[in-house]
Amino acid sequence: MLALNLINYLKITDAFMPSSIILISPWLDGHFKLPVSMSLQKKDKMLGLGYMKLIAKEIDDLTDPPHLSMDCFKFDYESFPRILIVGGEAEILAPSYRAFSHKLQNIHSEILTSYLMPNMQHVSTLFQFIPESREAMIKIKDFIEQS
Repeated sequence: MLALNLINYLKITDAFMPSSIILISPWLDGHFKLPVSMSLQKKDKMLGLGYMKLIAKEIDDLTDPPHLSMDCFKFDYESFPRILIVGGEAEILAPSYRAFSHKLQNIHSEILTSYLMPNMQHVSTLFQFIPESREAMIKIKDFIEQS
C-alpha cells in the first residue's frame, strides 16, 4: 500500500518516476471492501485479520487523506510504471491481488505482472529455504532486468 501511495504522490506532484515497482505481498484494500479469504485465515499464520483492522484504523486516524489512501484501487494507473506483484495463493489478501490484476488488465494490459506462489502464505518470499521462494526471487530478478 505504501509503495503505491508513494508512486501516486510522485505522479500527482510531477516528480521523477521509477521505471518499475515490485510489491511483495501488498495490502491493497485497507478498508477491506473486497472480501478477504477467511477460509485461508487458518493457513495464513503470518497475517491476522484482526491485527490488520487495528492497523487500518490507526492509519485512518493519523493520515492526511490527499496524500495517503487506504484504497489503492481508486488511483489512476494510466501513467504508472510497470508493477510486479509477488504473493502467495494461501494469503488472506490473495483475492485482492486477483481483483487488482483484473482492474489493471482492463486499464493497461502491460502495466502489471503478477506471480502468485501456490500454497504459500504472506511474505513467504522472504524465506529463501523454500523452493517456491527461490523461484519468486528469480521472477523478481527477471522483472528488474526487463525494466
